[in-house]
Amino acid sequence: MFRLTNGKILPAVYPNQFDAIRVSQVYEDRSGLLWVSGNRGLFHLRDTPFLGLGEKQGLNLTGVNSVYEAQNGDWWIGTYGGGIFRWDGKQAHRVDKIVFPETIYTLGEDKAGAIWIGTSGGLFRYADGEVKDYFLGKDAPEWRKKLAADPNIALPGIAHTRVNNIISDGSGGIWAATHGGALS
Repeated sequence: MFRLTNGKILPAVYPNQFDAIRVSQVYEDRSGLLWVSGNRGLFHLRDTPFLGLGEKQGLNLTGVNSVYEAQNGDWWIGTYGGGIFRWDGKQAHRVDKIVFPETIYTLGEDKAGAIWIGTSGGLFRYADGEVKDYFLGKDAPEWRKKLAADPNIALPGIAHTRVNNIISDGSGGIWAATHGGALS
């Protein structure tokens, strides 16, 4: 892990916590606290890092790929093959309605408060206790051909399985970065 400060790139040296860790994401929460997710868990980062969430707090999987603080203050945690957890400030709870065998790469939220989930198996939206799948499945190869022929075509879903990043554009749109490009 590295930090760019005053025009210099400096290594972040935390040998006890980040030795041999694969960092997936660095996320800044509303209070300015940095969170580091990786194959060895989810860490807070201030002056000295410590394991922020682990088995004691209900997060029984150490491979954390993504963390997201929702508008309502809830925390969403995406894992490597272990589903999604919701952190209420005291305990992490697995969201059983959202069962993904896939890796959760990214989490985001739209203006209405729906949680968007980017995985190795496509794009999903979670709202009001229901999950909607936006991957085109068996029709994806045909839609990829149509998209290559006409980049301005409106797709009924996404034609690429892996979603690497999701972001809201502030005016109600969601952007999803896939291995095949970005979709809005």
